[in-house]
Amino acid sequence: MVGRVTVDFVTRSASGDTYNLVLVETGPWADADVMKELTRLKGRLDDVVNAVLQGVLFERFPEARGHHLVLRLDGWGLPGFPMPDFCAAFAEHVRTSPAIRDELKKGGLVPSLRFDFALLPIPDGPPPTQRDLPWWRRIWRRLA
Repeated sequence: MVGRVTVDFVTRSASGDTYNLVLVETGPWADADVMKELTRLKGRLDDVVNAVLQGVLFERFPEARGHHLVLRLDGWGLPGFPMPDFCAAFAEHVRTSPAIRDELKKGGLVPSLRFDFALLPIPDGPPPTQRDLPWWRRIWRRLA
């Protein structure tokens, strides 16, 4: 059973064959809280994977059914260690898990699911203006 799942935004590739499910995490995290935050984040990622496998995601985004999916984590200001190792391990899990592979085949909802991530610093200085943002961030801000 899937509880509440939060995907911060969904984008579609220019070719139209892939949907990106983007989760945004912001730091910094206190050193004492890193393990607690990693556990929370792992649960959040697992919940999205389960929502895909059980078809719950397609109740909200029916147009994504039948397309390749990328679960993407955009991490802003997260700790340099252990985030790269954590993300690489989760990507490997999604890529090689027999349970995920079998459920994808059995459900027939999407041809593939993979995990990608970007770990970015929190920018210094004033917040960006609309003109400084990429086009998709400008649209996202208007929809938020």
